[in-house]
Amino acid sequence: KQLKKLLVEQKKKSNDLKRLKAEQAAKKRYREIKKRKIEALCEKNPELALELNKIYRPVIGR
Repeated sequence: KQLKKLLVEQKKKSNDLKRLKAEQAAKKRYREIKKRKIEALCEKNPELALELNKIYRPVIGR
């Protein structure tokens, strides 16, 4: 019985870990796409670039 509980717990923890990893990857993808879009806008409109850089600064650290 105890082994069964441990196996269930292990499976649950591994699923939680997978979920968290997927969440982190999605956040990273979102930030990269957003960054690329803003860089493209900055290249097209240099005068708009100053405003965009003030608004959209990448978050550094925590």
